[in-house]
Amino acid sequence: HLGIYNRVLDETEIINNFNIGIEGVTDLQQPSNIVASIIDEKSVRLEWNDNSDNELGFIIERRETGSQTYNILDSKFSNENNYIDSSLYTGVQYDYQIRSFVDYFETEPSEVLSLILPLPSPSDLEAVLNSSDYVSLQWIDNSLNELGFIIEGRPSHPDSNYIIIDSVASNIDQYEDQTPKYFTPFELKKLYEILSLFSPNSSKISVDAGPAVRAPGR
Repeated sequence: HLGIYNRVLDETEIINNFNIGIEGVTDLQQPSNIVASIIDEKSVRLEWNDNSDNELGFIIERRETGSQTYNILDSKFSNENNYIDSSLYTGVQYDYQIRSFVDYFETEPSEVLSLILPLPSPSDLEAVLNSSDYVSLQWIDNSLNELGFIIEGRPSHPDSNYIIIDSVASNIDQYEDQTPKYFTPFELKKLYEILSLFSPNSSKISVDAGPAVRAPGR
């Protein structure tokens, strides 16, 4: 006597025991070895290993580190194993993962690649003594999302260290230093601040402090 048993197959049974008409489901491999190269402060180029010869394409997913959910950025055709993401912000850490897919099926994700775009340093720092004998600083703002700038200075002496003189808000590109200078010449520099991330130091500049800027008796 032949009995008939009907039930719903789970995903593991379908993948491991049946080819349901989707060619190559059982040997479709997930991508691996994601690497990233920085293009500019908004863009990175992703590349990965294509471990299958029968995928229809790849799904690129991204999230901000700490988020529980990945969002689909885009998809690429078969054998296209690179992608440029131009929607990034400096100072934010991102996680990427990539899947291979065919009709009605996609693999588990690749390993996760995490990256953070560094802040570009301010540049072209200039300093002059103004009519009040204070040091007027100007620089070029090379970042789009800094929280502000930190101005540091020190006597131009090999045994001296930089100290924080002041800070200014984002998008400000000038500052008047009215603090007394105990030595001349005096070196000044500045850097971006964004949360707990700092850019590399800008180039420094040395100025001769005028009489009104030096400490009394010096």
